[in-house]
Amino acid sequence: MGALLSYPMAVKRSIFQNWFLTCFEHVGSKGERNVLVILRLVALAMFCLVAASGCGGGPKLPPRYQVTGTFIYNGEPVEGARVTFTPTEDTAHVGNATTDAQGKYTIKAIEGPHKVTIEKGSSAEDTPRSDDNLLSAPPPPKHLLPAKYIFTETTDLQADVKPSGENVFDFELIGSPGGAVSGPSEVENDTMPQTIDPRFP
Repeated sequence: MGALLSYPMAVKRSIFQNWFLTCFEHVGSKGERNVLVILRLVALAMFCLVAASGCGGGPKLPPRYQVTGTFIYNGEPVEGARVTFTPTEDTAHVGNATTDAQGKYTIKAIEGPHKVTIEKGSSAEDTPRSDDNLLSAPPPPKHLLPAKYIFTETTDLQADVKPSGENVFDFELIGSPGGAVSGPSEVENDTMPQTIDPRFP
């Protein structure tokens, strides 16, 4: 029965219909027909229970609430940055948004405290290359915001989302823009990781 609950509704219906037809293929006496009618009613009741459990048996998702705010950096609104709200307790239900030209964002987030991260990188077109390097691979994008705001382990931006009232959280970013950073351990050094050649210990 446990395996049957996981089947799609159309499969469940097909299984019971085929079972009914198989039962009536070998109908004999009147007494056998009465027994089959009873069995059919029992099976129909079981099907209704399975259908009900199949519709409401999935995991219940926590409600989400609208969160808005503005990001400012060096006195200017932060446009085109990716904002993430990560719950401190239930990290599976994050909220994401992109800031507009006024630095504003709108996110759907669950109730409770969150760590807030924001990231904005330069594109390949923003990094000039000389004529001699036109055929080479483009340089990695540079982070245009302070690197500490990229990761949940290092950000100091927080927001406590409430189920009622206005959830408005404005942030002003402080610090120098980060370089080509790829992990939290590099935020402290603000340098590119060194490549070690195993041939030269």
